[in-house]
Amino acid sequence: SADGSRPGLLREAGSPDTGLAADGPVDTLDGPGATPRPGRLNASGPSVSSPTHVYVASLPTDPEALLKRIRDETRGQGQDPDQRAFTEIGDLLAETWAPPRVGAALYRAAAKIPGVTVVREAKDATGREGVAVARTAHGQQTQWIFDRTTYAFLGERTVLAEAGDAGPAGTVVGTSAILTRAAVDRTGRTA
Repeated sequence: SADGSRPGLLREAGSPDTGLAADGPVDTLDGPGATPRPGRLNASGPSVSSPTHVYVASLPTDPEALLKRIRDETRGQGQDPDQRAFTEIGDLLAETWAPPRVGAALYRAAAKIPGVTVVREAKDATGREGVAVARTAHGQQTQWIFDRTTYAFLGERTVLAEAGDAGPAGTVVGTSAILTRAAVDRTGRTA
């Protein structure tokens, strides 16, 4: 629910639906191949890592203040602080519906993170081509893909930046696409 007071539902292709209680257990992955970190959904109220719509709408619209808030709330959660902030911003973009001013602040905050670059050619999981904002860390490049014309967020992909056990540099090891976003009046509805 918008304020996190009622259970939600997680749907992933190839898996059964999973109910998400307001205080239910969740596992967080910091990237492909990462060890899941156990936690609880909304265990201590909404946060950057466990946001509700109301929480996201309340985030600062000043990019400096927003980046500071993200860094403060994710301190000590693994990865280097720059990659952790980049990951959290990407999760907020992909998994929430931010009001326009907050969305713009998220993009501007990401631009302040050292190592963030633009990739001129990228494809989401459905093959839609776009331009990407990317950051490389730990041998992998995370790309947020946007429509070239509208700049709508299309999805994300992770590409090996160097050869390793998962394959040669350039191998796509994770990809997603956002096909529809909608606000609904009850759990399980799609439109």
